[in-house]
Amino acid sequence: MLVLAAVAGAPAGAATFKLDCAKRTLQAKVNAVPAGSTILVKGTCDPITVDKSLTLDGNPSATIDADGTGRPLTIDGSPTIRLIDLRLTGGNVSGTVALGGGILHPGGPLTLRRVVVFGNRVEGSGMVAASAFGGGIYSQGGPTATIPLLKGSPALNAIPRAECAFGRDQRGVRRPQQKRCDIGAYERRP
Repeated sequence: MLVLAAVAGAPAGAATFKLDCAKRTLQAKVNAVPAGSTILVKGTCDPITVDKSLTLDGNPSATIDADGTGRPLTIDGSPTIRLIDLRLTGGNVSGTVALGGGILHPGGPLTLRRVVVFGNRVEGSGMVAASAFGGGIYSQGGPTATIPLLKGSPALNAIPRAECAFGRDQRGVRRPQQKRCDIGAYERRP
């Protein structure tokens, strides 16, 4: 249901839409609306993946509940995301590298206003080195997703300073952080 005209400065077609999660899935609405839109969300919703700029606004409040499977919110790419009056809960992420039990945010602007992220967990597992980051929110920043280098990785401090090709990693972090550069798109901070 269209309830408001396009917002000034928003992409063409962007508008405000209402959604009651008891009647339709939030993921279907996220997929259907144009980038730059606002979705006024009501009720308890299933987990979602967002790959375009949006505002999700609790109407007056809403819950995104992963119910122990996956995470409530996965942001794909680096869109501009605004979350208002929401609760994100029930996330349970595991694996060799487990990231963001509540929100996985690889990059792009993320604004949270009156948002509660609780009851989420990550659990690392694996034979070599397990790594678990961000039971609530995991945000790497930068224009694309990165996975941090683990302590003891052979990629850490592997390139002599004189041979570092770039002065910053893909997230914009200065290189090197120590005496030598790390291999790859990610420079680990000490």
